[in-house]
Amino acid sequence: VIAFIIIWLINTVIKNNNYKQCYEIFTGSFGKIIGNIACLSLVVYALFSVSTGLRVLGEEIKVYLLERTPLEFIFLITILSSVYLVRGGIDNILRFNQICFWLMFIPIFIVFMFATYGIDFSNLLPVFVNKPLDYFKASVTGVHRYGGLEILFFNNPFCNA
Repeated sequence: VIAFIIIWLINTVIKNNNYKQCYEIFTGSFGKIIGNIACLSLVVYALFSVSTGLRVLGEEIKVYLLERTPLEFIFLITILSSVYLVRGGIDNILRFNQICFWLMFIPIFIVFMFATYGIDFSNLLPVFVNKPLDYFKASVTGVHRYGGLEILFFNNPFCNA
């Protein structure tokens, strides 16, 4: 529910600003100085998130797939392929995602079909035994799980159809 509210807010901001780029929205709404600081903080946050994700992805690839490959080489290949996709524009990124979605979705679906056989759903019980304040505290700390929604500021101006 929180993710949908955040997505709705981001889409509303972008629509109200006629699908301008993120930098134009921030500098037009907050002024040049505060807008630049907001853009810089968004870039630093995105850079930190991407670098953390790349590190985790590289470690997982090294542990499960390429045990003897240096981590730096995995980083280099991932960064070079990302640069190639980004330089190609939004169309190449979308085509790549269309292919990768099916390459990931079908095996995950097959694995879940076999994994759910004989599952005991009673392990999920009891539900709602804590105080509502505890759920609110957990949702505030768990909102970081929805990180990455700020990418809508960068993608939505391309999708103004």
